[in-house]
Amino acid sequence: MRFPKIDTDHRELKEVFDWSVVKAHEYVATDRIFPIDHTDRVAKSIPCYWAGYRTRHAFYIRDFVHQADGAWLLGLDEENYRMMEAFVRSATKERGYFALWALCFDGSPYYGDYKSDDSFVREIPSQFELVECIYKLYLKTGDKRYLSDEMFDFCTRMVTTFVETLDTDKNGVPEGLGHHESISCTYDERGDEEDAYFEAGDGIGCQYQAYLAYAGLCKARGDCRSYEIWMDKAEELKRYFNDEWSVVNGDKDSTFAHAILMKDKSKKLQGFAKETSVFMPLKLVTEAGKRTSAYLDLINAGQGTGIGFPGANSNIEGYTYYPDLYFLYNRVDDAWKWMRYIMDHRHDPHESPRQGPNCYYPELSYTFVSHVVQGLMGVSVNVPDNSITTLSKLPNDIRYLNLKEQKMGNNTVTIMHFGRQYSSLSNLEGEDITWNIQFEGIHDHIAVDIDGFDGECEVKYINGAPVTCITVTVKANHTVTAHV
Repeated sequence: MRFPKIDTDHRELKEVFDWSVVKAHEYVATDRIFPIDHTDRVAKSIPCYWAGYRTRHAFYIRDFVHQADGAWLLGLDEENYRMMEAFVRSATKERGYFALWALCFDGSPYYGDYKSDDSFVREIPSQFELVECIYKLYLKTGDKRYLSDEMFDFCTRMVTTFVETLDTDKNGVPEGLGHHESISCTYDERGDEEDAYFEAGDGIGCQYQAYLAYAGLCKARGDCRSYEIWMDKAEELKRYFNDEWSVVNGDKDSTFAHAILMKDKSKKLQGFAKETSVFMPLKLVTEAGKRTSAYLDLINAGQGTGIGFPGANSNIEGYTYYPDLYFLYNRVDDAWKWMRYIMDHRHDPHESPRQGPNCYYPELSYTFVSHVVQGLMGVSVNVPDNSITTLSKLPNDIRYLNLKEQKMGNNTVTIMHFGRQYSSLSNLEGEDITWNIQFEGIHDHIAVDIDGFDGECEVKYINGAPVTCITVTVKANHTVTAHV
């Protein structure tokens, strides 16, 4: 376990971050004895943590993959791996290769969502998110167990057999059969059978990221030819989504369609639809540009003032995706607004009274840790390449933010941002590390305090936003600063 520490001039941010670190560790269930819900048995837990309602002794796919980033920062690498392993092993031929939606802490089926191999909760996006998460955790840890035949075979089935079996109209997109207990193509569980989707944009977004992740896994295993094939498949799926599937009445500039109705497959739905809408730009399947920018505005307006606003999410955990979403597109003020919303409403009653206050839902504490480090600080790690990337996304409310003595891969580092124009990285322990320095906007020069360094910066567009970049080596026991 690790207890990440930050230093910042924003007192409330530090208070909530410190609380989140402690609270998230309270939800670690490793090696403890718990009841097997819906039975009269108890069992010792595998390495794992709560990912779902705290009133259930279980972890759920959707919560797990969203909490995994925070868990990694908290040093729960073995928990992440063993939970992933349990999901992968639950995806048997008898279950149509669906990983079970929820597992008890000992890795057995959670009977609240599983009746038999023919009757259990099945949501297509979750299966693709497991593939994406496997690759993501490999990059964050360098743990080669994520490249094992068992993991890779699961991923292969997901992007081949799984898709082919559920794609009856042969457009490359797996279809739902109804709502989540009869195979749902979406994460939106709030509708009824009459409004069930045939195909949904969040499923396609997750499928797109699964293809990219599978390509990355192929490359990591030394199969560069398959890497190219699956990168092409991902690009074609994205093209199909933007140019055909999401287009209504031939107008490629119109609002993205987010779903096709089961009862009338000629009807495409537009507008704000919670997860179904959010996961499309979140998974980057929407092409960056004016159309996506307008859609991000639509999502923001759809959530309005939050819980209680007509059409908005009614549970606090739904709001944990919004900082992720808006940080991706460097819409810092929008991302910070939703972080503030979570901070301001964390003590309100949860929509499920048994849960207690909102802050007791495990996803809040885990994702708040990742929102600070990966969101506000723009930190990403590639352990196989021994590299760290940073991009300050501090709002005007925060003058500086310092992540102190954080273990990342084989190194221990301290990272500091002062505004969005100054960054530093201290390599406190480990080998020399590559630092990919990024600043928002277009700049002619990035000043780096390394004697004799004369590297040139370049401008990239990341999800439509201009970013100026330069790459340096930070030697062991050295600190490098950079500014624009």
